[in-house]
Amino acid sequence: MTQRKAYDLMVDAFGPGVNGPLLVAVALPQPTSSDGAEQTALTSLATAIGQTPGVKSASAPIPNSNGTAAIIEVTPTTGPTQPATADLVRTLRNDTIPKATANGPVPASDVAVGGTTAVSIDLTELIQSRLLPFIAGVIIGGTSLLGGRGSIIGTLLGSILLGILSNAFILLRLNPEIQVVSLGLVIVLAALVDQWRMRRSGS
Repeated sequence: MTQRKAYDLMVDAFGPGVNGPLLVAVALPQPTSSDGAEQTALTSLATAIGQTPGVKSASAPIPNSNGTAAIIEVTPTTGPTQPATADLVRTLRNDTIPKATANGPVPASDVAVGGTTAVSIDLTELIQSRLLPFIAGVIIGGTSLLGGRGSIIGTLLGSILLGILSNAFILLRLNPEIQVVSLGLVIVLAALVDQWRMRRSGS
C-alpha cells in the first residue's frame, strides 16, 4: 500500500484532521494526582477543547511519569493545510484555553498548542508577516539593490503596499500556503518591472 493510499484511507475513515492532530501541552505547577485540583483542571480543559467548534475529538489528558506535565491530543475536523485549521489554532490559544483555565490552578501561560500542524501554521505566518513583506518592500521600493530608486521612502511605500495585500489575503481567507506563494509572485513581478524600467531609462 502506498503512502498516498494510506493517507486517503485514514481521511475516509476518520476525517481529514486525523493526518494533522494538534498537541496541547500543559506544564503543571504541582505534580498531579488522580483526585487533585490539577487533574480536575486538566479534565475541564480537555472538555472545553473538545467542545470547541472545529474540533472532532480531544483525548483525555495524558500525564508524564512524574505528573509534572500532560498532553491532550486534538483532532480537528479539517485538514492540516486548510485555513479553518489555522483559525482553530488561534481560537484555542486566544479564547478556549484562557477561558477554561481562568481562576484555576493551571494558568493559561502554562498551556501551549503545538504539534507538527501548529508549528507549520506558525512558521507560515512568521514568513508571511516578516520576511516576505520586507523583501518585497525593498524590491517594490526600488532601493539601491536595484539601482538606487526610492531609497528608504520607496522601501516604506513598498512595505505598506505589501501590508495592504496581506490584509486582503486574510479577509479573503486564503490558504496560508497560497498567501505565501502569492507574495512570492508579487516579489518576482516587482523585480521584473523594476529591471525593465532600469533598462528603459538606460536606453
